[in-house]
Amino acid sequence: GTYDALVYDELKEMRAEKEYTKYIGKINGIAYLGLLVSALGASVAIHWGYSFVLVISLLSLVVSAIAISTVPKAKAVETTHEKEYFKLLKEGLTFALRSPFLLGLIIFISLVQGLGGALDEYWSIFASASGVQQNLIAVFIAIYGGVQFVASSIAYRFAGFSNRSLYLMVVMQGALLLAASLIFKPFAVLFLLVFTFIFKVVDTVYQGRLQDRLPSHIRATTSSVKGFFVEIAVMAVYIGFGTLAQSYGYQITFGIFGAIIAMIGFMYLVKPEKELRLK
Repeated sequence: GTYDALVYDELKEMRAEKEYTKYIGKINGIAYLGLLVSALGASVAIHWGYSFVLVISLLSLVVSAIAISTVPKAKAVETTHEKEYFKLLKEGLTFALRSPFLLGLIIFISLVQGLGGALDEYWSIFASASGVQQNLIAVFIAIYGGVQFVASSIAYRFAGFSNRSLYLMVVMQGALLLAASLIFKPFAVLFLLVFTFIFKVVDTVYQGRLQDRLPSHIRATTSSVKGFFVEIAVMAVYIGFGTLAQSYGYQITFGIFGAIIAMIGFMYLVKPEKELRLK
């Protein structure tokens, strides 16, 4: 939550906060571009064994540390109010919990991130279980990273979409995962790529809408409340997925989660429009 707040407030200082969705999408896109490159690199490096791959991974951390150490220090312009932390925490929690629209928005984002962001951890399992050749799974992960890069980079183009349009996209997202589980063939991973594209677009757009509604002095705290809800959703997905997969297998489990996502999107879609005006 702190990082999102920092980016928004820096843009606000430059009177460019309306461009938040565009910039945060591009920033996140760079990270996914790294995933693409690393996955492709791993598919080649693995020929020299896991030890070689681990060494390269460790070297990447060293390079990252060097890179962050070269960032110029900014002059302190205001205190971070550490002594007022608990006061700000209480104010942020109260602000979130007492605003029905804001609380609904936080819950929706938490569900979207919790389901979409946790399930993608299982995409390689889906690919393997559905029959994708082992040597192509790294390529699939690279393409997956590329899709996230593209989706995050252009998500700002969807910022003007209505709430109903975005909720409908969530319904489509669930339907795609359900269809992929019913097919459960190697080519069904294409459905997962479209699923991922929709997830990143909806997630990025609503991140921007959340930041637009928060006062600057409690922006980071309230964003962290959202992060807490997301972690709860993620843990629920991990526990639920593992339990269901152990009892019913991967194919049925993916289908169940696809149906859950579609139902969540549908529930938000059919609510009265006056309850959906979150901008």
